[in-house]
Amino acid sequence: MVVGAKSAALSADALARCRSDIDDALRARLASALGVAQLLLLDQARRVVAAPGYRSRGQAVVSVLGALCCDASLYARLAVAGHLAGLWARPLRWDPRRAALRVLAFSPSPARGPPVD
Repeated sequence: MVVGAKSAALSADALARCRSDIDDALRARLASALGVAQLLLLDQARRVVAAPGYRSRGQAVVSVLGALCCDASLYARLAVAGHLAGLWARPLRWDPRRAALRVLAFSPSPARGPPVD
């Protein structure tokens, strides 16, 4: 699905970049919404700052996308994270029983703990 892949890339790009308007609290909320470690987002932001350009940004995006758990909630997590990052409006879903758009009800999972060896 091209649109989904584009949305995922836009979300990951916005989250991996180090922007002055993304503070630690927002980055923690984004990590929680995506279900990835906050340290991953910090590391990828540092990577882009250390070597600005499309290559490092692309590598950061791939790292964030690779850490996402591919399950039924993937769209919801990306949509909520994109909204939190200020990329688009609050995500909606179609309710066929009521024939209306409804706010996407999604509660982020707790952040993952450190990997266990």
